[in-house]
Amino acid sequence: MRRVFGMRWVVGVLAVTAGMGGTTLAQNREKAWEVTPYFGFMTLGSTGELNGVPTSADTAELTVENDYTFGFRFAYHWTKKHEVEFAFGGMGSTGQLDSNNHGSQGYQQDILTGRVDYIYNIPLHRRDKIMGYLTAGLGVVNISTFGQSADLDLQAMFESFVGDENVPMYDFGAGIRFFGSPKVGVRFDVRRSAYTSGTTGDYDFLEYTVGLCLILGGA
Repeated sequence: MRRVFGMRWVVGVLAVTAGMGGTTLAQNREKAWEVTPYFGFMTLGSTGELNGVPTSADTAELTVENDYTFGFRFAYHWTKKHEVEFAFGGMGSTGQLDSNNHGSQGYQQDILTGRVDYIYNIPLHRRDKIMGYLTAGLGVVNISTFGQSADLDLQAMFESFVGDENVPMYDFGAGIRFFGSPKVGVRFDVRRSAYTSGTTGDYDFLEYTVGLCLILGGA
């Protein structure tokens, strides 16, 4: 059901924007706000590790499935080319714990992010109908993990990382906006983010997103 809803959301965004025509003015205006609800897909490029739980001979690999992500961004243009953006998003997925001595078992994991990014805009059309950009920033990721097992050794492993954890993250990426009017367009982003869990190691993930871009106000 979640995936069907997501696809309908994307189709709706594209249909609304495609129906907007006419002469456009500069979309990237000084002192304007940009609001972007978005939908996309998150792929995790790394796995976590547990070592020495419950004994020094035990190790386990933690793998989280790729899944859909939703979020909301809002940005302020202090010039046409420079803006600061605040973003909040998340993903709910399933994971798999694979132990070297005690078999495998699944668990649930939610990943929520909050970040502040700098955006450098690159005009690709003389009327600013197409606007590319580069972005990078810092933020915080919240990892909420849920899982348990009837096996006491697996349960000891779960207890070592199940719960909530908040850690710093960084991200960078690029994107492009296509405007059908001076105030409304479609925005596509690709971003790589990375963070380090205090219990299971280093992670990185890629986000591929599409969003409805709304420009409010401006000089």
